[in-house]
Amino acid sequence: MLIYNNEFIHGMIDKAQFGKYGLVHIVHELYGADTAGSLMSILSRLFTIFLQMHAFTCGVDDLLLLRESDMDREVMLKKSEAQSLDVHCRFTQCGDTDPSVLHREIEKALRSVESATTRLDRMMSNSLNVLTSEVNKALFPAGLQKPFPRNCLSLMTTTGAKGGLVNLTQISSLLWQNFTLLSSLGYFM
Repeated sequence: MLIYNNEFIHGMIDKAQFGKYGLVHIVHELYGADTAGSLMSILSRLFTIFLQMHAFTCGVDDLLLLRESDMDREVMLKKSEAQSLDVHCRFTQCGDTDPSVLHREIEKALRSVESATTRLDRMMSNSLNVLTSEVNKALFPAGLQKPFPRNCLSLMTTTGAKGGLVNLTQISSLLWQNFTLLSSLGYFM
């Protein structure tokens, strides 16, 4: 960032400019605490006005998947049930897939050793990470109803302004779809 004779010449103002040894710190060092405080107040008012005039917001439509993408997602996520069953069987070293027997064996294994919960979590994560990656690769960015850059959530995460790709994918492919399912069943009314 280059400021010359009180004119902004080159660069951009972002959150990095206000961190350690940023603009406010330099003004404080050169002109004192009162001037740095005034600068912070002025910038606060300036940024607030700018955001009120030019900011954007995320809406529900930023989260929605195309119908065919949502159906593909459902098909892919059905594999998770079988993978989960496989992990639980490997964890308990039990060949029985009867839910009540497996549930008892899981409970017994979890109570026997304190680190068992961590081990089960790692096994499950390792097994499902591949599937999650497949789902995300198939859905993003082409599977969203509102494409980038009109999609404000995608815009925020892609540009690094807030959140990241993980946030976008988890909300759109995992969390939001559960909300719509529960809404269709009469919850949240």
